[in-house]
Amino acid sequence: MRSIDRQLGMALEDTAQRAVAPRAVTPAVAAGNGNGRQRSRPVAPPPVPVVRAQYTPLGLQVREYGYRSARTVRGDGRTVLQPGHPDMHLRYDLDTLRKASQCYFRDNGIYKATIRRVVDVMIGGGITLRARTRNKDVNRRLESLWREWWQSPEIRGMDDGDNFARMVMEQVFVDGDLGFIKDEATGRLQLIDGERITSTKTTRGSHRVEQGVEVDRLGRPVAYHVANYDSTGFVQHNSIPIAAEDFIFLAARERVTQTRGAPVQACNFPMFHRINDVCDSEAIAWQVLSKLAVAITRKDAAALAAETATEDSTAGDANVAQYYHDIGDAIIFHGELGDEIKGIDRNIPGSTFSDSIKMFMRLLGLPLGLSLEFMLLIWSDTNYSSGRASVKQVQRACKPWFKLLWSAMRNIYAWKVGQWIDAGRLSRRTDILDHEFHAEPYWLLDPHKEEDARSKRFANRVTSVTREVKDTGDDYADLLAEQMRELEQAADDVAAFNAKYPDVNLTVRDVVPWLAQGKTQTPAASGRPAQPEDEPPPENRPDEEGNRGS
Repeated sequence: MRSIDRQLGMALEDTAQRAVAPRAVTPAVAAGNGNGRQRSRPVAPPPVPVVRAQYTPLGLQVREYGYRSARTVRGDGRTVLQPGHPDMHLRYDLDTLRKASQCYFRDNGIYKATIRRVVDVMIGGGITLRARTRNKDVNRRLESLWREWWQSPEIRGMDDGDNFARMVMEQVFVDGDLGFIKDEATGRLQLIDGERITSTKTTRGSHRVEQGVEVDRLGRPVAYHVANYDSTGFVQHNSIPIAAEDFIFLAARERVTQTRGAPVQACNFPMFHRINDVCDSEAIAWQVLSKLAVAITRKDAAALAAETATEDSTAGDANVAQYYHDIGDAIIFHGELGDEIKGIDRNIPGSTFSDSIKMFMRLLGLPLGLSLEFMLLIWSDTNYSSGRASVKQVQRACKPWFKLLWSAMRNIYAWKVGQWIDAGRLSRRTDILDHEFHAEPYWLLDPHKEEDARSKRFANRVTSVTREVKDTGDDYADLLAEQMRELEQAADDVAAFNAKYPDVNLTVRDVVPWLAQGKTQTPAASGRPAQPEDEPPPENRPDEEGNRGS
């Protein structure tokens, strides 16, 4: 598949913004019902004008909530959602939801941090390929080719694979979906933003075109209609179809029959507005309190104050308004003898501000399965058990996003292996596509307790060395090979040392730490079979009924 930019010839339109095609209105059509009577089909309602939303520093301040925040609002009140296909709901909401989400991600640190926290758990320090064919030489060759390509997998050549994967998942969370074109000419991926997957058509032949995704009668995607940006950055009106086999589509879908994805945090939009209001009110309260600095009591204060005061036209009482001078850094109160200004406790605003913010953060993290520790990155008040439960909960909540990313990675890997075979860099094998992708796991809360737990799993025979090493983000085969190289090097060095200093009698176990630690391991943990000396004494052996001696 060639690059979409080359297919369109980079013919950029000079329009200032994308033209929006009006929705066709279906007139009432008389239809016979078999008995000579005529009945009318319902007329489709006219398009509802979009109500402009107010932009705030926090993001796009919308009039309604959640999906309703992107819904158009009729003049007589809210629009009530009617039951129907999930794609029908997104036809009118997706563009506005995506724009609102992009504003949040650009302007709101909490919104950005929430999304990046999930991506951190998913990708961590990077993604590593482990080929799993039955030939070690082929595995090494595959991993070498992948590492070389992963240095620059994107067609623009601006990011390595790990950074590219991180930004891709962030964009899926923000925009709801995106795609890649597998460019055969360069062997690279061309990222297609979600707003570029669009079409003014609703059908193409016998297929339905759902917001740029062409599907067959069963709803399976057969093509993706991709438009280019014009010179001003807006999406062009025309688009061309890209065959599904040449396109990789990632979408944050919520329903099985849904075609396009929506911003993952759309349900949290109203909560971000509430947090914005709380933070604004807290900041204003502290600004006012910080300015109440001095009260001056003197004769004829009202007259003296009126000479220099600026009248507040919004105040209900002009005389009271003249008593106050706001000089930027302070507010001065001028009072007659007998007048009084009471001190205001500076702790009154936001006495529970910290607790309120924590509760808001808990609510924001619920849709993504993020605990408060992950939202605020504060672990000082969390013990090991609570922290480990929090980590496990977040890892489980991130599994669907792991699977979404791995499905795209498998598709990309199969495409690249096919290219390498066609280029003669690899030989065709039945197991050539057997592989795994490893991502760096989340950090250990308490390495000592994690090691104790691992030893108990070995003792109870409920795990394997391969599984335990994989959980640390490494590969057991690589670890074992590295340990063998260490042993060989240590053996050579010990032999040379003993030849020079025969009285020392140094052993390999003395210089390899993990060998010395192996003396205290249980048979299951050390990997050796149980020996007679490992068996419990006769008085502690269980009888036929499972009872042990006292």
